[in-house]
Amino acid sequence: MRQSDPFIAQHYWTEAFTINGIIKAGPGAGQLLICFFLYFLYLVAANPISYLVGCCCKFAMLKDLEIDEDIDTYQNCLDDDDKHWTIQEELNMRDCYGIKTLAEQSVTDIYNGHMKSSEMHLQGIHTYDILRNPNYVKAFQYFAANDNDREAVILDDDNVAGNDSSQSDLTRICLNLAYIDRQRLRKEIGYNGLQKNGLAEIKRKNVVKIKQ
Repeated sequence: MRQSDPFIAQHYWTEAFTINGIIKAGPGAGQLLICFFLYFLYLVAANPISYLVGCCCKFAMLKDLEIDEDIDTYQNCLDDDDKHWTIQEELNMRDCYGIKTLAEQSVTDIYNGHMKSSEMHLQGIHTYDILRNPNYVKAFQYFAANDNDREAVILDDDNVAGNDSSQSDLTRICLNLAYIDRQRLRKEIGYNGLQKNGLAEIKRKNVVKIKQ
């Protein structure tokens, strides 16, 4: 044998499929190989088997099953209370703090939505907004913006009028910080704005601007 001859290690890929090769490969190698063969068989035989089943047992083919659910679009599955809650929550954040969490088209769609029958009503909580969930409402002591008596029913630690809803507003702002630009958060709201009286002042100024 010359030094220039290539070294032959006597290792062949076919050994991986022998009993000895599987044992040497370590724990779990046999199960992995079985899974490989089953998946390979599935890839090869899936279409032919599906074709044969379709020829002799058409009733078993899922593609022939027609699902006809009488479900309307989301905005048409909300009752007046759900619609009013969503719209007022959005408008409260927009008008008072300039924070938008819904697209204009979404607000319009919800406002113009009409539930054709009570069977279409979306059951349970109609939104992923956690402040609509009674458990979180209780935990945060949150009062929704669509409550006409919101200011009257909130009892805080002072007698200052106009800041009673600040705690609830602050809760929503903190839960929606992702929608607020960092620079705007620092300049317009700032540290004082994250306190009750400061937040109430921001709300008062923005409401005045809207009225003007």
